[in-house]
Amino acid sequence: MSYGIGFGMVYAALRIAGIDIGTSLVAQPLFLALTNTVGFGLPLVFGVLYQKARFSQVLPLRRPRPPLLVLAIAVTIMGAVVLSSEVDNLTRMFFPPPDWVVNMFGRIGDTRAYPIQSGFLLVVVAPVTEELFFRGLILRGLLSRYSSSCAVLLTALLFTVIHLNPWQFFSAMLLGTLLGWWFVRTKNLTVCLVGHAFANGLVFVQPFIPFEVQGFNTDPASSTPGQFQPLWFDAIGLLLFLGGLLIFQLACRRNTKTDTLVLT
Repeated sequence: MSYGIGFGMVYAALRIAGIDIGTSLVAQPLFLALTNTVGFGLPLVFGVLYQKARFSQVLPLRRPRPPLLVLAIAVTIMGAVVLSSEVDNLTRMFFPPPDWVVNMFGRIGDTRAYPIQSGFLLVVVAPVTEELFFRGLILRGLLSRYSSSCAVLLTALLFTVIHLNPWQFFSAMLLGTLLGWWFVRTKNLTVCLVGHAFANGLVFVQPFIPFEVQGFNTDPASSTPGQFQPLWFDAIGLLLFLGGLLIFQLACRRNTKTDTLVLT
């Protein structure tokens, strides 16, 4: 909803200025970055002001401690991306998306056409705006009313719905749950920002990988329905995911400093 509001405001401003917006402009990464910033930025500012709290209280941004935490995030996200890709293959086999959906998200996700702009949108704008809004404002509010597990899952569901792509439900839900759990454990939004940026960064570099893994970074033009990743690749993804979770647990145990989450 927030993204839709942002899109509507930017669209209205362009129309008032006499600028005709077509489908090609909608797929422009910089246009998406602008609508994303407006759509999430305005509710975020209003939400913080409404709570009459300092930004540092609502949005706790600190350097991740210990450094092992960053390794845990990277390893877990790499595994999650591999597993999500395979679930996406399975979903598309049983529920093939219509051509208009493929074309629309294909234009938006065409990182080769706009490499710099796409990288800026995926690795900078999206993580910053979405994490401050979902894990900062929304999750913080839900934690004051519900249990940690319920708050994390509700926030992840909202995060999934806002992406408007039912065929990526699992990947968005998994990422949202991971980020929410990390925030609950660390009380540090920087951890969520790093994780989200790393996940989007892996998606961004997929088309540029110099070798091809079937079902993972296969050229969409040559891929066929029901094409899956090699079992060894799935096994690596599972090991990375579980190993990353284990490293995260160890990193949290080593961090003896207790942070307090303000829920007023």
